[in-house]
Amino acid sequence: MIIQKIINIEAQYINMIYYNINAYINIIISDVNITIVNLTSYIKNKGYASQLLKHVINISILKKLPIILDDMSDHFRNNHNIYIKHGFKYIYDEGPEMIRLNIKII
Repeated sequence: MIIQKIINIEAQYINMIYYNINAYINIIISDVNITIVNLTSYIKNKGYASQLLKHVINISILKKLPIILDDMSDHFRNNHNIYIKHGFKYIYDEGPEMIRLNIKII
């Protein structure tokens, strides 16, 4: 079960945490994008972080907003990267900046 907690609401953004018993994801939702601030799983390789990431991806699709983040994972620029598995792309040839677009092209 995923639980939602609103940390802060200001005019430009909502800072939220979604968590289950073994992982959490901290996101900021603004008018122009969703920023993943932190994704942490206390138990590795069980799919807990992926479950939360899929939840945020579904929110981004509903709101028609891209997701941005800096890849600080242990698998930076590696094929086993959780973000690459979920459709994120590196923005630049070097650096940790990633994006996942959720715009449907007609």
